Amino acid sequence: RVDSSVARQGVLEFTTQELAAYPDNPFARIRAVRALIGEGRLKEAREGLDLLAVAWPPIAILLELRFRLLAAEGRKDEAIAMRDSAVKSAALAASLEPLNPRHRMQAGRLWLDPPELADRAKARAQFEAALALDPASEEIRALIKRTE
Repeated sequence: RVDSSVARQGVLEFTTQELAAYPDNPFARIRAVRALIGEGRLKEAREGLDLLAVAWPPIAILLELRFRLLAAEGRKDEAIAMRDSAVKSAALAASLEPLNPRHRMQAGRLWLDPPELADRAKARAQFEAALALDPASEEIRALIKRTE
């Protein structure tokens, strides 16, 4: 088994290289922000998130990142308010694209992490809705197991 800090460092190295190669790719920046939050490098994560916010409207994925950053900074009340906004955004996206399981997965992840703010029942409901749309998805099944 690989030490989780080693695995996270590998992700951070990969995302840093990816961002250097594709500086205008918002998905590379999103992955980099997630990795920075995971490493506790919150100032850098906030700077990356601010760059994304300039270019993109407040779509669910940016709200999710802001939620994770606020939670990591210990700003729990603000994080909960941001999560509520992100869940509403993901629900809106799901209503606009009802056959896309990704929106349900994203909403479920918001209820699952971080552990101190988790609501496993709400997360499981979103993952089960996603699984109904994509019954062959091992990724969704793994997420459901995390709610047990």
